[in-house]
Amino acid sequence: MRTIRLILVVLVLFATGRTIQGQTVLSNHLQFKGIALDGDVDTFIQKLIEEGYYLSSNQESANQIRLFGSFIDEPSTIQVFFTPTSRTVFRVDVLQINLDKSALEKSFLDVKGFYSQKYGSPDIILDVCFWEVPFGGLCIMLDEENSAVRITYEDSDNSDKNQEERAMIKQERTKRALDEI
Repeated sequence: MRTIRLILVVLVLFATGRTIQGQTVLSNHLQFKGIALDGDVDTFIQKLIEEGYYLSSNQESANQIRLFGSFIDEPSTIQVFFTPTSRTVFRVDVLQINLDKSALEKSFLDVKGFYSQKYGSPDIILDVCFWEVPFGGLCIMLDEENSAVRITYEDSDNSDKNQEERAMIKQERTKRALDEI
């Protein structure tokens, strides 16, 4: 009887979603704004557009799509990174651009405070804050090159998938090069 109850509890948790460190989890992937970092990039982008973000007209990078919108009540650039073959989302970067250095530092401390309230104390290495969370990691840092606070969400499984796809492409390229020599 106890085993049946345990199985039912587990099934209910998976069927209805569960909460881990304040996030409702409907899949085994990290979430950004309640959207799982999994599946096709086009579907992910469409969900962000439905949340009020809009596509940048400047899309100069391969395997990355840039959007604009508000994040934590600040104008932000959202960079969505995806794998080269399957086009699976594995990382989202948020850049809250601020041209004034003192405002940039204040914004960094504010964002760090919000994330610390939700996820606990970060690991800090050289002014970069890291949180290991279920299914991935979060990072907050001052991006002085872009005059921005950079917030990164990276899904563990899909990041591994990205590395595997890139390694496969490199192997194929090497094989073609060796065949041509």
